[in-house]
Amino acid sequence: MFKNQLKMQCTALVIIMHLNYPFQIHQRYKPFRNSVGIMQQVITFFNSSTKRNFILKKYLKNNVLSLCETRWVERHDSVLQFKKSLPKIIDALTERTNWEDLSSSSKAKTLLCSISNCEFVISIYSLSSVLSVTFHASKLLQGINHDILSASNVIDDIVSVLKNNRLNCNTTFQIIYNECKMLMDELDIHLKIPRVSAHQKNRSNPNKINNCEDYFRK
Repeated sequence: MFKNQLKMQCTALVIIMHLNYPFQIHQRYKPFRNSVGIMQQVITFFNSSTKRNFILKKYLKNNVLSLCETRWVERHDSVLQFKKSLPKIIDALTERTNWEDLSSSSKAKTLLCSISNCEFVISIYSLSSVLSVTFHASKLLQGINHDILSASNVIDDIVSVLKNNRLNCNTTFQIIYNECKMLMDELDIHLKIPRVSAHQKNRSNPNKINNCEDYFRK
């Protein structure tokens, strides 16, 4: 009907897609990729069964949100909620491992082992640290009362915060690491450096690091 009309993509949509960048960049780093994949498996495990969902609600009082590919606010909220609810999710999985259903209990045990390790905890907390900065903007820009100028101001604020975090990366990560350490002490999760091959075929051999904080920061 309007063959000559000018087609423009919604500016807010473009900005929100850029706010989804933390989910794109995690694909480049194995610990983040694995941790987000494990988190999705845990969410699917509970949401795919009424009985398992009932156990989760007993501890959380609500469902864990799925990592929807197109709903950016929900993706942000899902990771942040999972991080906040991790101790209760571990309790729910622990209870499920004691059930007589072999298939379900063994799957619960596998997921429990996957999320009860320091690499998973630190990865999720690190990702949440970035998402907590972009979450508000992702939600705000889907409103109807904002123009390109206000959106630009919001993005500028986010960039400023992220640049500051990057310039002070040691301090920023130390805060994340200490928070993770407190949680792992509470959950009796052993903090250790993952096993790394001493001789790499396609990259330089890693420097010897004996400190867990230094390893995960790098």
